[in-house]
Amino acid sequence: MRFRQLIKRTPWWGKLLIILLLLFAIGAIGVSIYLTRMVNGRLRELVLESSNGLYKLDYSKVSVNALTGNLSVYDARLTPDTTVFAQLQQHHLKLTLHPNKI
Repeated sequence: MRFRQLIKRTPWWGKLLIILLLLFAIGAIGVSIYLTRMVNGRLRELVLESSNGLYKLDYSKVSVNALTGNLSVYDARLTPDTTVFAQLQQHHLKLTLHPNKI
């Protein structure tokens, strides 16, 4: 009962503002979910491509927040591929492997 009375007493611009805020929040959540799926599918590929297969990226979870512009990668591990490293060393390239855990 009180909710209906509150809605009746709220001016039209207040109702419009509430609706716009709700639509914005739903849109931000949808964009965050979409970006998380997109980044999760593409991040490992980008590391492999940009390092020419020398490094592999493993992680447990990726989270994207569209409102704050944050990208979080949890339990990230960058490991070198020793077979690719050996092939590059045969081509007389001076390389050093850097296994990292972030």
